[in-house]
Amino acid sequence: PVIDSPRLVHGTHLVISKEDVEAGLALAPSPAFTISAFASLLSEEARRESWGITLHPSSPPLLVQGPQAGCQAAATFCEQLDAASRGLDIELSIWLVRGAGVSAAGAGLPKEAPWAFTRLRSGAQSMLGEQIQQSYVHNYSVEVATDAGVAAPVVGRVLTGDVLQVRAMRVRAGAGVFVEGLLDLARLTSLEDFELSATDLGSLQQPHVNGLQIAFSGTVASGTPLRVAWAGLGGSEAVTEGSLWIVPRAIPDAADGRWRMLDTALVEALAWNLPPVSPGGGLENAPDGTLEDQTPKPLPGGLLIKEADTSRSSLSRTRPLFVAGFGVVLGPRAEQDGWAQIDSLRGVAEALRTKTHEVLVARGAGFVRLPVAGGSTWRVLVCDETTAVVDYDVEIAPETWMPGPRVERSLDGFCAQGLAGSDFTSYSAWVAATSEKHVAERSSVPLGRLELPRRTWRSARGEVRAGATPEVLLRGAVPLTLTVRAL
Repeated sequence: PVIDSPRLVHGTHLVISKEDVEAGLALAPSPAFTISAFASLLSEEARRESWGITLHPSSPPLLVQGPQAGCQAAATFCEQLDAASRGLDIELSIWLVRGAGVSAAGAGLPKEAPWAFTRLRSGAQSMLGEQIQQSYVHNYSVEVATDAGVAAPVVGRVLTGDVLQVRAMRVRAGAGVFVEGLLDLARLTSLEDFELSATDLGSLQQPHVNGLQIAFSGTVASGTPLRVAWAGLGGSEAVTEGSLWIVPRAIPDAADGRWRMLDTALVEALAWNLPPVSPGGGLENAPDGTLEDQTPKPLPGGLLIKEADTSRSSLSRTRPLFVAGFGVVLGPRAEQDGWAQIDSLRGVAEALRTKTHEVLVARGAGFVRLPVAGGSTWRVLVCDETTAVVDYDVEIAPETWMPGPRVERSLDGFCAQGLAGSDFTSYSAWVAATSEKHVAERSSVPLGRLELPRRTWRSARGEVRAGATPEVLLRGAVPLTLTVRAL
């Protein structure tokens, strides 16, 4: 099943404000030519082949007028391109399994039916799974006038379930597939009432969400599985131990035919740039713009075509009929010199983003093992999320006043996130915990009851080179380690 929901890229499962539902992942259109580019290509081919037709490209469908033979030739040309475009499709079979032993390195591909299956065009992305939305009373919005006031409930939403946002792109002429995903597993473990005991205010509800989020990427041969595994993380059944298997299947590029269609979706796509996750509750990460600055920039198809033009002799009077759409370059197969230049440039850019490493994030007996491709952002977030009433604002009018609760959300657990390079990865990591939460009663706080949490937090940033030795990111009674290994 496919769902349309807020993206969980900020690491939170509580939807409270508009910022919580903003999609933070690059969503590019599927490979396609614009109507004007396709009409120009068809007109040029008709002129070269003397079809004697007139094209009326006002809007789809394109209208063609002329001799029957010419119109039939134009229709055949369109059918050939349509057939070639279907070769850009990718099938994804996905297994999400849980239970003891399924995370073992030697575990095989599950034999049961896939958890999800989708077919998408190279460069497109899809959201799969099931999401549960639970509404709750998050806070009150307080307004006062001269002698009266009102407290309107602010309704929040808790997003739980098993959700996978996945993107796939053909590489190496369809022999391989680049897969990028954001897996989010979350369970609502409790929803508790908190009595404010404040004037004209009722009680709030405080959700407790146990979650695991993994952002991964990697390149595998068509028909070969890409795997993510985790174990020993505690919490709900969704998080304790499991594996995600993705088997992509693509069609290799055709080796014959007058026209060649090249898939350039990977080199033209914007890299997913995940924002940093904050532990909340008054603990904030310092801004870090380095990840965004270092993510690979798109290589437009128009630049590839220019590279093909430079390969032709300055004495040539004809221009090679190359056309670029998003994620696609189309041209005559006979233009071997031009294709050689395009393949050379595309191959260099593609190689930088297809090299894949295995990243192992471990804390105590728990671990998450995931693939990461060069130039891609990765993330491991294991946390318990909840809210707390930490303060009050006061709305004052000439003859009345009302308290307004201030509610903060917080994440307890650990998070590691970084950007992979050719033989290393950068990282930003933190560990946060709430050791106790004291409740101050209204007898001591006249405005209303509030909570006084005691939190601990440690964080670090740096780089880890590929090798067999784990790097300690955060020391302590239960250290957080990171291992990067070439595949």
